Amino acid sequence: MKINMAIKHLTPNFYKNFQCIGSQCEDDCCHGWTISIDKKTFTAYEKHTNQELRLKAKENIKKVKKSHGHWGEIQFKENGACKFLQDDGLCFIHRVAGGEALSSTCKTYPRMTIDKGNEIRHTLSLSCPEVSRQVLLDPSAMLLSITERKGHAVAKTPNNANTFLQQLACHIIENHALSIEVRLWIIGMLVHRDDSKLSHIDFINQLAEIDERDGLETHFLALTKNHTLHWWALRALSNVLLGSTNKNRRGYGPMSQCLDAIFNFFSQDSDGNKIEELYYEWQQKWQPWLATRPHILNNYLRYWVYHQDFPSENEPAQNSYQLLVADFFLLRAYLCALTIAGAEPSEQLMIGLFYSYHSQRLHNSTFADAVRNSLNQSNLNSDAAIYSMLKL
Repeated sequence: MKINMAIKHLTPNFYKNFQCIGSQCEDDCCHGWTISIDKKTFTAYEKHTNQELRLKAKENIKKVKKSHGHWGEIQFKENGACKFLQDDGLCFIHRVAGGEALSSTCKTYPRMTIDKGNEIRHTLSLSCPEVSRQVLLDPSAMLLSITERKGHAVAKTPNNANTFLQQLACHIIENHALSIEVRLWIIGMLVHRDDSKLSHIDFINQLAEIDERDGLETHFLALTKNHTLHWWALRALSNVLLGSTNKNRRGYGPMSQCLDAIFNFFSQDSDGNKIEELYYEWQQKWQPWLATRPHILNNYLRYWVYHQDFPSENEPAQNSYQLLVADFFLLRAYLCALTIAGAEPSEQLMIGLFYSYHSQRLHNSTFADAVRNSLNQSNLNSDAAIYSMLKL
């Protein structure tokens, strides 16, 4: 039952600053995925005063009646593009009837909300190139504004353990004195440990003492380096992506180029020397480049925790962490493969990879399960194996 309450709205800077750049964008959001039409919009098109719109809607929108929010589906051209997409990259419906005539799907994408009862989180999908630019390139992208508004919401019992773990993860991510890999390792240790024997706070205090005495980076470097495991993980996870990559899906071009580069780089047999070469590329090219732009990966991790509501209440925290590491592991490797193939580190290269990767990743409902299954089948699902994937 919904009750009156004060609802807290969290709005990051990247959400407030986002504006669709339309035909100037390197991709469009009008192909490669299901575009649903809500019942109200479907009826409005049927009765619209513009005869051309009425006819096009009748020809190109299939009535499916799955729900009031999913009453119809737009049909696609052979190349996977929406039939309302014009040659100039703009929308026919928007041109003849204005933005208000668009369906809820088209009005809102890439905007999303995470409803936590008395808290609403506003966010955007990284599958949009302009969102990737806003999230990754703006040092202030993850600054949050918090406002309260009266509203109706279903009262939910807060999961204090998850909320606390999320706060600790954000705190760790902000420790820029540690490398990205070490920060992810510490988050993993928090996720995998039993806090009934030692509280998370006491554990963090122990880590702080170790860092002051020996340095956490030293302990991380002492972890086993297993490049054979990296080779298998990279091939297994890349095969998952390859299986979900479709030439009509958004972001196909950059992702296809990236997968070609990674598969061309590796031979059929396990080759630890190739992994060494891959990470040498990271150390020699990408680390120096990112050192002058530390906000890029910091923003990405903060975004990941915020957008995925990590650790999710809908699955074990270990599963969420496994997916976080898999995303980072693949993106790091793919950046290296692209520069080995001849590209140079650049913001444009990074934006192209991140948006195309997340076009496959976020718009494929089976991707997360496929990643977990692939790691399980390759015996890469243990704590030690996951931590090893972070190690260069």
